Amino acid sequence: MASHVVYVPEGTADQDDILEAHNNEVNLQLEGEILQDQQRQEVIRKRTWEVYKDVWDQFYNWEPGACEQTIVSLAAVSPYEERHSDDEYLFDEPGHDSDISDRMDVDSLSYPSEDSFTVRDFETGRPETMVCSTFKIKHCDPYPRYFACTPSSCNILSTHDYRICRFIPFGGEPGFNELEYIGMEEFESFQWQDHWRDPDEYVIAATVIKQLTEDKNQDNFVERITYEDIDKYLPFTCGEVLYEMSQRDSLLWPGSVTFGEIADNSRPQIQSSEKSLFNQVINNMQQHFCPYIDCIRPLCILHAISPWEPHHPQPSITSTEIAEGVTKPCGPSCFKTKKNLASIYLDQITLSNQISQVVHDTVTLAPDGPSCDLSVICKRPCYEIYLYRSKLFKDDDILLERNRLIPKIKKPQKFVDYNDEVTNFTMKDPCTHKGPCSTTCPCFLANMHCSRNCFCKLSCPLRPSGCTCYKSKNCKETIERKAQCKCVKNNWECDPELCRLVVGVKNKQQRKKYDDPQSGCIHGCANTVLQKGLLPATEVKQGSFGLGVFAMQKIKKFNFLGEYTAESFWRHDVTHEPIWSYTGLNYNFGLNSSQNLDAITVGNVTRYFNHSVTPNVLANTLVVNGEHRIAFYAARDIKKGEELLFNYGDQYWQQSH
Repeated sequence: MASHVVYVPEGTADQDDILEAHNNEVNLQLEGEILQDQQRQEVIRKRTWEVYKDVWDQFYNWEPGACEQTIVSLAAVSPYEERHSDDEYLFDEPGHDSDISDRMDVDSLSYPSEDSFTVRDFETGRPETMVCSTFKIKHCDPYPRYFACTPSSCNILSTHDYRICRFIPFGGEPGFNELEYIGMEEFESFQWQDHWRDPDEYVIAATVIKQLTEDKNQDNFVERITYEDIDKYLPFTCGEVLYEMSQRDSLLWPGSVTFGEIADNSRPQIQSSEKSLFNQVINNMQQHFCPYIDCIRPLCILHAISPWEPHHPQPSITSTEIAEGVTKPCGPSCFKTKKNLASIYLDQITLSNQISQVVHDTVTLAPDGPSCDLSVICKRPCYEIYLYRSKLFKDDDILLERNRLIPKIKKPQKFVDYNDEVTNFTMKDPCTHKGPCSTTCPCFLANMHCSRNCFCKLSCPLRPSGCTCYKSKNCKETIERKAQCKCVKNNWECDPELCRLVVGVKNKQQRKKYDDPQSGCIHGCANTVLQKGLLPATEVKQGSFGLGVFAMQKIKKFNFLGEYTAESFWRHDVTHEPIWSYTGLNYNFGLNSSQNLDAITVGNVTRYFNHSVTPNVLANTLVVNGEHRIAFYAARDIKKGEELLFNYGDQYWQQSH
């Protein structure tokens, strides 16, 4: 709503009357807009429930007959009811009654001997005697029982509420106490009672959404019913319906709607939305992408970070520096070809509101992007993009921000995340606040370093300094000389942005000494095995206790063997214990002070490492780019074909018994 400014000369007799009349006019206008919005919402509410009730009645009038027809269609057709041609019985035995034999039950047929039985051939309708032959074979041990495990290259965070019993595992199996399981005091409700929705409701809602958004006979108050309008009055949101429709095949009924039809119908609403391109990109980042810089997985299932707001990219290069970096014009409209560029004012360029918004959002999203490239995206002349960028981001402001001093912080005397007892704390979410870190930064308050995933700059004083092991071989001998490398000493993997190994070595001959021949990485640090993920060849087969892992090549002492990946859950969630007790399988592995890993349903080959009091495998928990991860190493030289064995520890056996 446009604001009104009324100028009233001071000292006039009617000053109060004029102001009062103006205020009354504004109030009436506001009341009219509120009333109009209320009338619009009432029309939408009535229309939504009318359509919902109509579709509901249509569906449940159709469903009983459709279900009955489906059940009937599943019944097998009896072969005895089919009339065969006379030719099929030309060779019947004397006295054979075709009609009677066609309807004979298998159970009524006689069995000539104990080693034979009679069946009816459905194709010919004839009874046939099958003779059994007995063979003696050697005893075969049954294959050991196993549980399906979803392979995963990373940990998966358990997002379900452990206070809700989702289902009864091993229900109906002898030996599993179902009543004891569902009677656990941790369970406050049952998924199938309090948190279940009939799939039919989503089918009905999908049809309702399609009809409402395509309704041509709407009231004058309603130009178009949007998803936001429908969300106010349906039992669940349009987003829920879209998700559920995308997870299953569409039900075919007279009012059926496919996922594609609803998704296609939502696109015009998105295009006509008042949200700018910039806001749409930011919203998509929040909904679909993980803020962890090392996590490239959309819809991440590992990092349950609290709501975060992506920072607006800030320019770090001046327009003058951008111009100096371009040596060849991109075309006749390139800003490098305009000699009198300084005399062209942006105000003289005619842009529609829509194009102007696209240019603004594109430049804001990529402030340091070359104008030549951004002009292709915006479909505007290069010099226009350059001029707009120059006006939006002043060179003086960029230089001022670049030279701004970072405030000094008195660091904590001891960081809890930087010691050899790396499992005695829980990693926190990365800081996402705007501006430099200070004493109010969540990392500072938790006595922790800012990690690689934090939104602050690399120059942040709360970042760890990293190691400078390019001067020696300390990182090459990570375990033998543990006290030498600062990162290894504190159970951190070296950070490629902070630690300076080969990066600090300019001599090519010296670099070859540190390069990792397996990865071809310039940063040839041996303390980055979890980040590189280079594994020796192994295989899973029958081992000392069920399935085991065997080396398919010679493995040297202290070589990396793999990472223990599993489902991560909080330690106060004890609903896993009855499953461990019943199955006799315990894949529980302590990760840190508040989290455990359980690989019974999700994991990799390391879950098959068997126990031994004389192991050839050892484990170590490390901090890798702000996350706890468990790595396995060879405790000694391992021969080809040798089983990989690991000491589970006393705590494991206490849990198992």
